[in-house]
Amino acid sequence: MAVVVTRSQRDKQQIARFIKVLNHAMAAGNLSQRGLCNRIDITIGTLTKYLRGDVPPFRVGLKIQCAWRGSWG
Repeated sequence: MAVVVTRSQRDKQQIARFIKVLNHAMAAGNLSQRGLCNRIDITIGTLTKYLRGDVPPFRVGLKIQCAWRGSWG
């Protein structure tokens, strides 16, 4: 059975910002989705979940956050 998750307005704003940052990283770095995945060491499925808004930014793993900061400061 699927779990229905209700999100607060604040959560929705954070997710929208996170998606915007991911899209900006791809555009600014001239990266494809696959290139971004390789750069921050995630799978294409994980990136798809991020871009769909299925994963709130505060649930992103520490390893990914470190790779992200190492790539973009």
